[in-house]
Amino acid sequence: MLSHADLDGRVQKVSFFVRLAMHLAELANFNGLMIVLTALQQGCISRLKLTFERLPKSEVLKLSQLQVLLPILCAYFCFVCSLSISLFLLFILF
Repeated sequence: MLSHADLDGRVQKVSFFVRLAMHLAELANFNGLMIVLTALQQGCISRLKLTFERLPKSEVLKLSQLQVLLPILCAYFCFVCSLSISLFLLFILF
C-alpha cells in the first residue's frame, strides 16, 4: 500500500484488502481475517487519512463492520491459546 505514490493506487489497494477481509470472513478463515484487519490498523496505514476518505462508502461500511469483529477475534485467540497451554500442562503433569 505504501509503495504507491499516488492516492488512487493506495485507494485501490485498501479496497482490495477490505474485499479480501470480507471474503475471509465469509469463509470463516479467522486467522487470515485477523491478519488483514490488524494490518489495516497499523499506524502507518491508519494515518493515510486521504486514502480512507476516498474509499467508496460501501468499502467504508464493510471495514467498519469487520472492525467490530476484531476484539471478539482477539478474545477468541486468547482463549484458544490459554486452553491449549492448560491442556499441555495437564498432559505433562499427569
